[in-house]
Amino acid sequence: MTKPGSIKLSDDLEPIYQLELQLGNQVVRVDTPAGTACPLAINFRDPLHLAEIAKLKLAPSVSQWSNADPHYPKETGYRSNTSKHALAGPTQ
Repeated sequence: MTKPGSIKLSDDLEPIYQLELQLGNQVVRVDTPAGTACPLAINFRDPLHLAEIAKLKLAPSVSQWSNADPHYPKETGYRSNTSKHALAGPTQ
């Protein structure tokens, strides 16, 4: 999937992205860059479907993360440790 600025979502996160869309989640924001360490972040409207994502066979380069810093929105998501791209949704 190509995003604004011709940045393509890293292949290792594509299964999560496609699953979220299939389950009815919607992208609300695409950040390019999303800070100094993240060239692309895709933010979904609803929390990510963690139980369904856990059933996917994800690449070893993908890791789950969560943000609880009160200065930023509370989010949970996945990150590619190779491309530094991220997918996120609000924390449930």
